[in-house]
Amino acid sequence: MLLVGFYGGAVQVGVGILIYAALRHLGNMPLMKVNMHRVFIVLIFIVPSMAVFIWSGKINWLYALALCTGNAVGSWITVKWTMKKGDKAIRLGLMASIALMSFRFLFF
Repeated sequence: MLLVGFYGGAVQVGVGILIYAALRHLGNMPLMKVNMHRVFIVLIFIVPSMAVFIWSGKINWLYALALCTGNAVGSWITVKWTMKKGDKAIRLGLMASIALMSFRFLFF
């Protein structure tokens, strides 16, 4: 987790996947619990970086509002879905997301 923390502090891109892997395999936690902890850990990364960008005036507030709204709605729908379906749904969603992102990065 220390290495994941260094990576998240320096790069932050894709740190959620690394947190998933570390907590699932090192912590031997079920995916529902891993997801809960991952969201909290990423929040710890985001708050200081957001403060820096606000302080430096680098935020387009219209885009930020659209992004926040989309994230909130998507998170709400996903939480409802995974609470009904459990770890299997999280595993399938995670694999589908990784496959789609890999395809996009390889071919576009």
